[in-house]
Amino acid sequence: MFKVLLEIIGMRKPEKVRWTMTLSADISEWLERTAREEGVKPKDIIRRGLSAVKLAQEQREAGRPYIGFVDDPAKLDLQFVGLVNAPEKKAA
Repeated sequence: MFKVLLEIIGMRKPEKVRWTMTLSADISEWLERTAREEGVKPKDIIRRGLSAVKLAQEQREAGRPYIGFVDDPAKLDLQFVGLVNAPEKKAA
């Protein structure tokens, strides 16, 4: 259905390229655990990481070379949504 819709409106589905990688045992265990905790597949965690690197590169090229962490989202100049599930807010 999706493929047919893309063909009707003259668009093509983006080409995908398959990669294979070798990970150390500790990174593999972390990846599996993190994916399980986030409720996603390990490949989704890897995609998020690649997206973070891509965003950092784009921001560096735009003159914003720093990435940091804050405890108050109101202090953010740019928010990268979807990298990790946001932690639950602590009751005051």
